[in-house]
Amino acid sequence: MIAMFVFVSMVFSQSGNADSNPILYSSGTSSSIVPVFTPVEATHGSQYLFDGWVKGALTGVDGTVYNDPSYGFDYDKMAGTLLFTKDRKSAIQVDNPKIRSFTLFDKLDNPENFTLVPAIDPAHYVQVIAEGSKYRIFKLTLTHFVKNNYHNDGMTSTGNNYDEYVDDYTYFVTINGAAPQKLSLKKKSLREVFKNDVDKLNGFFGTYDEPMDDNYLLKLGDYMNK
Repeated sequence: MIAMFVFVSMVFSQSGNADSNPILYSSGTSSSIVPVFTPVEATHGSQYLFDGWVKGALTGVDGTVYNDPSYGFDYDKMAGTLLFTKDRKSAIQVDNPKIRSFTLFDKLDNPENFTLVPAIDPAHYVQVIAEGSKYRIFKLTLTHFVKNNYHNDGMTSTGNNYDEYVDDYTYFVTINGAAPQKLSLKKKSLREVFKNDVDKLNGFFGTYDEPMDDNYLLKLGDYMNK
């Protein structure tokens, strides 16, 4: 069932109180400031997944899908929260406990799927890299801010002369719904995690000789779930 966002009944109540909405709410007072996706300063990286609002859809814990193409979405990697806007002038934070999963579409309309896996991180969503009946592969992104640490003593210089948002990635796999296991982008790690399907894994290695990245893990998950 697809339920479209309705501005009056789903985002704000008739009285203007957004807290009564079952999925979306305005945290505190309504903000008139849109997140700065691209800082004015020479800051490297970003705390947001995208550098502007993108299309998206979310699924509530009751299974209802909310999808309105007029809305813009983005994910705050530091806070672990999904943001949305209707007018591009104010941002509203979505109530995390009410969301089962969400999908954001990049500028090429490629979907990126996210879900909350408390066993991996109860405060941040994880990206679903591959999903199947036996294996699921996830990517956790944790972003932290590094202040300008440049120093020059007249002879040598150290550090960076710019502020920076740094992303740290960790991969996980679940097997038949069991507890998540960490996964490294190395064949040794893959052989350990998929040790019960090592012959099939070797078949994958013989078929795909590519750099180990997200796309590689997507193909791996699809192959191992066949």
